[in-house]
Amino acid sequence: MKLEAIAKRERELGRRQLRTRSGPAFWRSLRLLFRLLKMEIELLFGIFLVASNFIYGVHSTVFTIKNNCPHVIAPATLTGKGDSVLTGFELAPQA
Repeated sequence: MKLEAIAKRERELGRRQLRTRSGPAFWRSLRLLFRLLKMEIELLFGIFLVASNFIYGVHSTVFTIKNNCPHVIAPATLTGKGDSVLTGFELAPQA
């Protein structure tokens, strides 16, 4: 009688363990693991971008604007995002 009770108890524990491996808690922890891995990959990619700027350096470009028109022009920069910001200046004719 005692052996049957022990065997029954072991079977119940085995079933419970199977349920917890395939249950919602298992999938939640798996999703959390994938989310952490995704964050780690994004962090490593960001570090790579910053490091590549230090390795290759940052290059700048000089723009020279010349007004060959007979009237005043106002060169400006515009990003195309959001509200327009007045970033221009007046450039006299033939300047």
